[in-house]
Order: sequence, then C-alpha cells, then structure tokens
Amino acid sequence: MKIFGLISFAAILNHLTPVLAASSYICGESFIQGYYIQHAFDEAHGLKLRNDEQNYGTNELFAVGNYKYQYEQDNEIINAIVKVGGTINKEILWVKALIKGEEIECKPATKEPKQSSAPSWSS
Repeated sequence: MKIFGLISFAAILNHLTPVLAASSYICGESFIQGYYIQHAFDEAHGLKLRNDEQNYGTNELFAVGNYKYQYEQDNEIINAIVKVGGTINKEILWVKALIKGEEIECKPATKEPKQSSAPSWSS
C-alpha cells in the first residue's frame, strides 16, 4: 500500500510540475536547440501572464514566442523566424518556422547533428 501512495504522489507531482526544458527541433534543414525554443516561449509566457487576466485551460494555447535567426544555404543568407506555441503550464504545443515566406512544421529532434552551429539569438 505504501508503494501505491508513493506512485500516486509522484504522478500528482508530475502532473502539476511544468515542463522544465523544451526539446530541440528540426525546422527544414536547421537544427534549433531546445534552449532557444524555451527562451522564446518563456519571454512570451511571462509577458502574457502579466498582461492577461483571462482564464485558460491546461491544454489551451496561451502564448506564442518568436525566435529569429539566420543561416547560410547555397552561399545565401536565409532569415528565419521560429514560432513556439504553448500552454499556461509552459508545455510546448507546437513549433513552426517561417522560412522564405513559407510556414513549415518543425519536428522534435531525436538526436543532435554531428556539426551543430547554434544560430545567434535576436529578438
């Protein structure tokens, strides 16, 4: 019976604790580290939390953060914007990128690429 109580307690804590860090994502041919995604969302979340008094459900879109970066492809500098949508509990719902005017869905990265150059942060 003690084990069941411990498991129940752990399950409740897990449900109440927001996600601490976002996964890394692949957006087109770019690898975006989770730190940048989490930072962009945290800024938007904090701003929205201070300025919005509306009630939100736990799985409802609450805030959208943006992360701007540049990368080089075929000797051309490409400007991109990553958009991160998440809940009031700081769970990431989706990550999308706007590259050359086209919005694409980003996918969670299963592993870090061999050669990773972290794009520079700009807001």
